Formats: sequence, C-alpha cells, structure tokens
Amino acid sequence: MDDARADHASLQDRMLAGRQQRRDGDGGARGGGVDIDLGALLLTVWQRKFTVAAFGIVMGLLAVAIVYAVTPIYRTDAVVMLDSEEEQFIDLQSVVSGVSTDYFAILAELEVLRSRRLAERVVDKLNLTEHPLFNPDLTPQTDPTGPVAWIGVGVQFVKDLIRGVVSDTEPPGRALLDDDYFIRQLAIDRLLSMQSVNSVDTTYVYRITVETTDPLLSAEIANAFAEAYITDQLEKKFEATRAA
Repeated sequence: MDDARADHASLQDRMLAGRQQRRDGDGGARGGGVDIDLGALLLTVWQRKFTVAAFGIVMGLLAVAIVYAVTPIYRTDAVVMLDSEEEQFIDLQSVVSGVSTDYFAILAELEVLRSRRLAERVVDKLNLTEHPLFNPDLTPQTDPTGPVAWIGVGVQFVKDLIRGVVSDTEPPGRALLDDDYFIRQLAIDRLLSMQSVNSVDTTYVYRITVETTDPLLSAEIANAFAEAYITDQLEKKFEATRAA
C-alpha cells in the first residue's frame, strides 16, 4: 500500500515538472528566446571603461581636426530684374504656339547671366587675374614632408608620363598667344564654376549666387555680376535706340 502511494506521488511530481517545463518553454518562445542580463552588460562596459573613454576621445579629436581642416565656403546672393517692357521685334508666340514668350525670355537672360562675356567683365573689373583664388601661379607653394611628399611626387610623375605619351608637342597656335591670355581664360573658368544663376519662381527676377572661401570677395563678385548685367542691358537698349 505504501509502495502504491509512493508511486502515485512520484507520478504527480513528474507531471507537475513536465507542466512547468512547458510553461517555461512557452514563455521563452513568446519572449524571443533572448535573456539579456543588464547587470552583466553594465559590468562588462565598466571593466572596459578606459577603452571606451579612449575611443570617445579619439573620435572627438578626429571630428575637431576634420572641422578645422575643411575650408569654409561663403555664399552671397545678388538679385536683379529684367525689364520686360522692352520692344520685341519677333513675335515668338506666332512661331511656337502654346508656349509663352516669357518662358523664352527668361531662359535667354539666364544664359546671358551665365555667359563668358559677362564673366570677362567681372574678371576685368575686379582684376581677378591677380587673385590667388583665380590665378594658381600666385598661390603660395608649400613643401610637404613625409608620405604626403612622396604621394605628390608620384602623382606628378604619372601626369608627366601621360603628357609625354599623348603629345610631345604644343598644340598649334599656342605659341601665338601669351601667358596672360591663358591666365585670363582660367580665371573666367574658375569664376563661372563659383557662380550660379536661377530665376525666382520662373519670373523676371534673377538670383545670382557666388560661393568662395572669402566672404567679402563673394559679395564683391555677386555685386559685380549684377552691375555688369545692368550695364549690358543699358548698352543693348542704347544700341537698339541708335539703330532705330
């Protein structure tokens, strides 16, 4: 009799243990089966606190170095407006139906503001060929040391090698032009790369934007573009009046 009771109690214990295991399994499945010990995690971080602090300091110094190494760019805007009441000799609406003449006029003036002719006036007015930003010959040369110097020497060697393979002679007609011509053309190219023009909401108002590393120079160039454009418009009206 005692043996039967003992067997019965043992059977109940096994059944309760099986139910508890199933509950534990279901709870683990619902929880994703991941048991994170926050205390152990914090302890691990604390044990490596010097490594974490050193990493943070290095990253902070690297960020500061990058900020100081990046050259700041200053943007200046100048706004001009086209006189839309000037006389039109060609009725474009009769040529291209469905498109307003305003659209073509806006596009035409955008190209005028972006033209080399206008940029030439700005270069001459501000004497940009004497500015290091537009004349690389005036840029102070620095002698790099260490790996940077070797990299520079290697790059220059490859450039010279490619030039020698491609052409050993100067382009025809180059000898007829002096160095000032090429310096001026390079200044114009650099100026146009720093300038952008947009129509404000597709109107006759144009925003001239100039970006350089010098805030005063950016303002001078933007104003010079606006003045050169106004002068160009006045000259066109004068020529039209004289021709009439």
